[in-house]
Amino acid sequence: EGSVPSLFFFGSLREMRRGRLVLEDGTTYEGEAFGALTNVSGFVVFHTGMLGHPESLTDPMYAGQVVALAYPIVANNGVPSDVVDLYKLKKNFESDKIHACALVLSNHHTGYSHFNSVRSLDGWLQENGVPGLCGIDTRALVKRLRDKGEMKGKVVVEDGDIAFDECRNRNLVKEVSCTGARDFRPLHFNAKTAKRIMAIDCGISNTLIRLLMSFNIRLRIVPWDYDIFSEPWDGLLVSSGPDCHPSLCEATVNNLKRALALEPPKPIMGIGLGCNMIALATGAKIKPMKRGNRGLNYPCMDLRTGKCYITPQNHGYEIDTDTLPADWKSLFLNLNDRTSDGICHLTKPFQGVQFMPGSDARPTDTDYILRHFMDTVVGRPLRVYTLPVLRNNLRRKTLVIGSPGVSTGETGQHDAIGCQSIRALREAQISVVLVNPNIASVQASKHEVDKVYFQPVRPSILEQIIQRERPDSIVLAVGGQLALDCGRMLDKEGILDKYNIEVLGTPLSSAELVDNRDRFAAELLEIGLRPTPFEVVKTMSAGLKAAESLGYPVTVSVSQVLEGGRQYYASDGAQLREIMEMALESSGVITVEKSLQGWKEVGYEVLRDRMDNCISVCDMENLYPLGVLSQDAIFVVPAQTLGSSELGMLQTAALKIIRHLNVIGSCHVRFALFPGTHEFYVTTVWTSLSGSAAFASRATGYPLGYVATKLSLGYALTEVQNPMCRGMTACYEPCLDYCAIRIPCYVKREESTTDVAHHTERGGFVGEVLAFGSRFSETIQKALRMANPEVDGLDGNPSIFLDPFKTFANEEEKQAALQQSIEDLLSTPSENRIYAAFKAMKMGWSVDEVYGFCKIDRWFLERVEYLADIFNDVEKLTIDQLSPEQLRELKCCGCSDKQIAAMVKTGCAEIRELRKKTRHYSTCPTGGHDWWGAHCEEGSIVHDLQRHGR
Repeated sequence: EGSVPSLFFFGSLREMRRGRLVLEDGTTYEGEAFGALTNVSGFVVFHTGMLGHPESLTDPMYAGQVVALAYPIVANNGVPSDVVDLYKLKKNFESDKIHACALVLSNHHTGYSHFNSVRSLDGWLQENGVPGLCGIDTRALVKRLRDKGEMKGKVVVEDGDIAFDECRNRNLVKEVSCTGARDFRPLHFNAKTAKRIMAIDCGISNTLIRLLMSFNIRLRIVPWDYDIFSEPWDGLLVSSGPDCHPSLCEATVNNLKRALALEPPKPIMGIGLGCNMIALATGAKIKPMKRGNRGLNYPCMDLRTGKCYITPQNHGYEIDTDTLPADWKSLFLNLNDRTSDGICHLTKPFQGVQFMPGSDARPTDTDYILRHFMDTVVGRPLRVYTLPVLRNNLRRKTLVIGSPGVSTGETGQHDAIGCQSIRALREAQISVVLVNPNIASVQASKHEVDKVYFQPVRPSILEQIIQRERPDSIVLAVGGQLALDCGRMLDKEGILDKYNIEVLGTPLSSAELVDNRDRFAAELLEIGLRPTPFEVVKTMSAGLKAAESLGYPVTVSVSQVLEGGRQYYASDGAQLREIMEMALESSGVITVEKSLQGWKEVGYEVLRDRMDNCISVCDMENLYPLGVLSQDAIFVVPAQTLGSSELGMLQTAALKIIRHLNVIGSCHVRFALFPGTHEFYVTTVWTSLSGSAAFASRATGYPLGYVATKLSLGYALTEVQNPMCRGMTACYEPCLDYCAIRIPCYVKREESTTDVAHHTERGGFVGEVLAFGSRFSETIQKALRMANPEVDGLDGNPSIFLDPFKTFANEEEKQAALQQSIEDLLSTPSENRIYAAFKAMKMGWSVDEVYGFCKIDRWFLERVEYLADIFNDVEKLTIDQLSPEQLRELKCCGCSDKQIAAMVKTGCAEIRELRKKTRHYSTCPTGGHDWWGAHCEEGSIVHDLQRHGR
């Protein structure tokens, strides 16, 4: 009694109990309870982070909070083990238990896939006695909290109830602080030079302790009300803590008042709640915010240097800087809401920041804060460099090199980016001369540019145009590889110097370096990163020797650049001989490199300005492992199967690369990651606005072409306003509350084969589609329908498995042929592999059996298996037996009316009439919580679409 069929675990797979989230204003959201089936009350907040949820939930600063996650696809990676580090701290968490009151999700997946995980989110919450609620429209909840402000709420199961908790009026610090002093020593401890650091535990995290252990100190962590003057110390640190008013911690504030008055002064540092406590101790006022800053990507600018950092935050109170004493000032400024995110004393070593230093789940940009604190403790003078904004000379005319595109699809990609770039130039009052042979491109329209030359992109023609127009600058970044090649030739021939033309954006030397395999490999090794191992050879014997050294299988490339040219795969010496005989006939030099087939492919789109501000716009993951044809790759934004440690590691590597290459503007970095490890190679770097930049721009709503061009003109990220977001600068990392999938479109071509001649030459590409959804299954089905009109979704086209004109002697022969066809399709990298996976699971194959053939990550395959099970269940029903809950789940999984009609053997019109009774619309906000767009999605309860006429 009281149980209902789960909307997220179809049929009889699992039953869950009803649950409700009740807000203080009476608003109620109904869903399904998981985790611990208990009633709790707390302060309802929304969190915008897309990863690191186990770390966040165990951070004491989330005590007393009902955390609603804006990102809908959660628990993909499961929960890691409780292993401890050398300091006996839980390595994968921020404390010994979950501190959040409850967790609210849009979707909850029981299946997880990650080498570091040992349990599901559901099981972990049960172990800690924390309830969860899923199946509610978190977008509607986030919008309400944004508009009405954060408020008290409660999560109740079935008909239970509980009173609203006055958690903000309770001393939560007392509940999370340690009860006795704890001492720590680093591994490299030197008693003669070690300084004594006393840390007041207001809710200190394991990450902060580990960061402190990188210094030679005697760390003593004491309770919140400890008498800090009962023993000597050289530096005082007040840790972060729960989101409560600092006046509730009277003992800590009084101790800080005495510490601030010491003569001579001793260094004092406050983090998070500790910063507010220091401000209160100075006599300043602390006031509540309507909507707190809670997430991992808040931009904060150091007012001393002008540099901006991406920071993790969780606080609902701000410092009233107008009430600070005259000898105190703001240290950091939050660029989103213009509140103070840090304060410091003008002459004494006192400072505090509202954000937390980094960890695997957080940006590590601000770790230097602790180094500065330790410098003041040891008496080392603090060096702060003010970085001036380096603005280029004023320009009057710019030559923009457009891309003709190798095919229709590529032309569209560069056209979209080029239009954004031209808009940025026009805003800067710069006359734009465009060279683009494609008369159908939007950027060539009369209202877009001042003058258009429909001429081939060749150095000789560009020189004539330069001679006639006399531009003072040139933009090469929006024209693809062809524009870069022409720019380099013009530079080598001295044309650019002759006419005093400046190349906007990344220097040509950087682009040239990336295209030279040997030089680029040396540069990567210099900064501690590994390129894909390779050797350039000119003879058969040298190629065979290189393959033996690298290890089979290997890839043979005719071109020596990172991207482009034809590639062949060889799994043994015989195949390599055959390939090299053919390759050496067409080119005297070939490249033999380690084959990374089966590795994960992950990409990062990053930006950098002249102030060295760097941001990561988005990460993307190829659904298929490496080895698939370029035009068949299915990229998912954001990455679904990687943990916070891998994503943090790759992001750090990407930012290291663009800094080393002195990139100004956009750069795309592609990695190969070996599944189940942290081993990776750098495979590709594009220093211009590539097709991946166009995809990232559309998927996130971040105008990469516009911003990158502004940066090339000398603007800092903090000075560029993002035209897609209300009142925000371009210096922020988009957080999404949806999944985006890109699938290329192509013309029919000869199928890939498994012989030695199969290669990755581009061909047949005519464009791409981009789908949005709150679930992977929903999004992939939408994308497949758009990319191929012949299919309705994952069920695909039956003709790809068996020739419809072929006859079979009996059913056994037909099934054997079908089995062999599925095995071949799964084994051979092609665009049909995802259809074969669905077909196999619909026939009863297990996830492990399918994985053995295709090596697609098990999490993706589990989502496909779930959909296959739904299809099998519904095909047994009639339309009269199809319940509203089942129909809703089918639509939430991206099934079209046509698919559902085929399952229950009826017409699309009947399904549509049935759907009209329960269907709801919502918008998919490109840019997550930052900007609301207009994309319809299934299974939501609110929308902001304005209907006109019909």
